[in-house]
Amino acid sequence: MKYAFLLLLVTVALFGKPFEMMSITNTPRPSPAYNLHQIDVLDYEITFRFDVPADTLGVNVTITFVNLAEEDTSFAFDLEDIMFIPESGGIYDENTGNWLWLPITYNDSIIWLHTDSLPLYDTVKVAMWGIISPLGTGAYSEPGFDSDIVYTLFWPSLARRIFPCIDHPADRATCTLRLTVPENLTVAAGGMLADSVASGHSGYVQWTFRYDEPVCTYNISFAVGNYAAIETTALDSLPVKSYAYPSQLAATEYDFGRIPEMLALFDSLFGAYPFPRVGCVVTPLAAFGGAGGMEHQMLPNIGQGLITGSRTYEEIVAHELSHQWFGDCIGIADWRDFWLNEGIATYSEVLWTEHIAGTSAAKTYMDAVETAYLNYTDWHGDFPMHDPDIYLSYVPYNKGGCWWRMLRWMLGDDDFFEFLQYYYERFEYKTVVTDSLHTALEDFTLNDWDWYFDQWVYDRGYPKYSYDYSINRDRAGWRLDVHIQQTQTSPSCTLFTNPIPLIITSPDSTTYEIRITPVVRDYRTTISLDDTIYSVEFDPNNVICGRFTHDPSMAEEDITLPEELDILVYPNPFNSSCRISLSCHSRESGNPGRVVAMEIFDINGRTVAEIPVWADLRPTPMGVYQTLPYEITWLPDESISSGVYFIRARVGKKTITKRIVLLR
Repeated sequence: MKYAFLLLLVTVALFGKPFEMMSITNTPRPSPAYNLHQIDVLDYEITFRFDVPADTLGVNVTITFVNLAEEDTSFAFDLEDIMFIPESGGIYDENTGNWLWLPITYNDSIIWLHTDSLPLYDTVKVAMWGIISPLGTGAYSEPGFDSDIVYTLFWPSLARRIFPCIDHPADRATCTLRLTVPENLTVAAGGMLADSVASGHSGYVQWTFRYDEPVCTYNISFAVGNYAAIETTALDSLPVKSYAYPSQLAATEYDFGRIPEMLALFDSLFGAYPFPRVGCVVTPLAAFGGAGGMEHQMLPNIGQGLITGSRTYEEIVAHELSHQWFGDCIGIADWRDFWLNEGIATYSEVLWTEHIAGTSAAKTYMDAVETAYLNYTDWHGDFPMHDPDIYLSYVPYNKGGCWWRMLRWMLGDDDFFEFLQYYYERFEYKTVVTDSLHTALEDFTLNDWDWYFDQWVYDRGYPKYSYDYSINRDRAGWRLDVHIQQTQTSPSCTLFTNPIPLIITSPDSTTYEIRITPVVRDYRTTISLDDTIYSVEFDPNNVICGRFTHDPSMAEEDITLPEELDILVYPNPFNSSCRISLSCHSRESGNPGRVVAMEIFDINGRTVAEIPVWADLRPTPMGVYQTLPYEITWLPDESISSGVYFIRARVGKKTITKRIVLLR
């Protein structure tokens, strides 16, 4: 499931209250029938009839299940708000081939089918008949561009408003879907089209679709209206059939044109595509403001507001298609683990961007995903990804995407994508919880990942780092002293122990990465260096989900060069002004000279400031070294932009050059 404003993060990262349009359907509800653990559904056979008065649907549902209740004589199915008005029910007698009519009652979101006790673990087939009147939440009749569209949107817990079922993602089953509709309309539905034949009513056609792979109730879908088909293939022979409004056919063909390429990418990264067909269908999706998507199995819905003919919202298509692997093939067994579906799908948008536009564009996109999450917490507060306070929020989606981005960096690309395939193959066509992913990751890496799940999934918040560093030299050689404090406060997780990348640039412009792992909130570490360095950057590629603030309170350099001129700049880097101190170290007594020039120039050698300095160097009482008791403050004017600059000072015949960084 995806929303347009999650795609347009670059421009709407500060969107104040996302998802409010879905307030009536945005939180999964308990399944009273599932919680009774009476049955395990094996198969649904659902028939919808459009040959009834307008704004109603006739519904027949046959449910095949395994009996898990040894002595129960009434069997419960979820049914909410009586949009489905039950007329009768029965149980199939395999011995006679007949249906035995049974009494049915409704009470507190459950429809009860009353029968005698059934043998434990016996396979049972029951049926219920009724009508849906009027159409509303779950099954909608809304205007498209060329005709009204009747379509379903059962996420998260709305299938129970349309037909009796076990409306919980853990209880998945195969399904046959039949729809009898006027012959001038087209049916787009999930599953494989088995046939479309004339029905018993003149002017009507019955369409039959079959899900042979398990499907959860919220992913069963259909859309009926005036549609034009777009057909192609992917992965050599996989049928790709999408549905467009006729007046928007050209635009939709272009917007859906790279579906085969998306499937090829995800097939190569995740594992073999799990279903026998795929495609997308355009629907009004008014509950999403027409600007969202839903990952219905084999046939994701794309809101009509996303069709532009310019691929503006292509990442949403990629998001929904990635759910075919993660969310549809591998489902969740508990709603609290919703982030498992949406985190990887959000990161799949980044993978698609990386594929078509390169790593720089992918980083920009990922940065916007993270920024949207961070800003969202400023407005709404934060909560864990597991069992989130608000399901349709940036926490399970965007923070979940950040979780996968960090894991990729920690594992490295080769191991990361190998792990994705390992995870997919291990749980293909099964349901999972967060512990399933946790166990798989530890089995794959043979490492402990408790800290990563505890801090980033089950706890809340993100790290806020305040850091400084100094480059020093002593008799042992050069060293980098790093000081990092975590400043986030309760109720956020108070300590994040994930590694942090430092990108170091050497004097010859060579860059290399060092990882440091804070194990306390106020963390200090020393890194030995072969030589001095020009710069240190904390997480410049933004792989860590968090905020970094440079605090130069300790960013002093103390470089003792025996019998050499020395220069100290504090802070460095700086953003408005810096203090410059000079010293000269000498084992000779007397005055080694006078400072006759100091200048600041840019990387092109252009002088940007000249600072006259006239001060004697004073000997110490013991004559061991002499120091210049002189300090100036340089305040660059507005014409001097951010960048790398150099300070050069000369004392007698001695010259020293110091690299500084200005950050506006």
